[in-house]
Amino acid sequence: MMVDIEGEINELILKLQKELAEKEIIALVYNPLNAEGMKYTDCKFLKHILISKKYTSPLFLLNGRGGDFDAGIYFPNLIKQSVKNYSVYVPRVCCSSLCYTFFKAQELLVGENTSITQIDPKFPYKGEMRRAIKVMKDHKIKDGFLKERAREIFHLVEEQTKRLIEGPSLFREKGMEYYEFMHLDDLVTLFMNKGDHYAEISVKELERLGAKIKNLRGSNADNFANCLILKCQDFAIQNNVRAIFVSSVPIDLPGEKEGTFICPLT
Repeated sequence: MMVDIEGEINELILKLQKELAEKEIIALVYNPLNAEGMKYTDCKFLKHILISKKYTSPLFLLNGRGGDFDAGIYFPNLIKQSVKNYSVYVPRVCCSSLCYTFFKAQELLVGENTSITQIDPKFPYKGEMRRAIKVMKDHKIKDGFLKERAREIFHLVEEQTKRLIEGPSLFREKGMEYYEFMHLDDLVTLFMNKGDHYAEISVKELERLGAKIKNLRGSNADNFANCLILKCQDFAIQNNVRAIFVSSVPIDLPGEKEGTFICPLT
């Protein structure tokens, strides 16, 4: 018996939308078996979605291990160009550059299985990926070029992160004076300075830094959201695509007479 996975995805996103008081939902789910992750083409497609449809205050449902730094930084800025306010929901996993999306959000929704990790930068050097902050701190490394490259990359990410959390943001209200936000440097440290690149950041840690959090643990919405993520991952794996966008509002595609709820990205 064949399973209508697209039908199940459509049904789940509509159930989730109903549970969240008819809020517009845009889900972006990455294939867990594809190493590429987030790419700049995702930004181009998101721009098409936001331009072609009038979203008022969308909820972005995110799941993935991260990817391209430039795409991650551009994503929240692109959203804010099109809508005044948006929120982000992480039912399961949001890692590395994908985390930048919730930095400009009005609210972050979390649940039973939420896992958020650091955004500290990694870069290729002589055939291996190096973690910038570890290179900077390792006094045994004598390669001056490597040290300088690590400092350049780390400080670039640090500055971009600070720009994203200028008010209004998930962590800082508009009009708040710099001295009123005592944890600005602590936030950068939290997201970049744990022992491992994929070390988790707890909800309590985010709340201590002033993040506006809504916990859906144990709710029907969280159950539907987790099921939706897993079905989207199944779809991506079965169709060998890097990621899929799913929208509660039909998406218009060039050459298509009717809108679609599911758009795969290669």
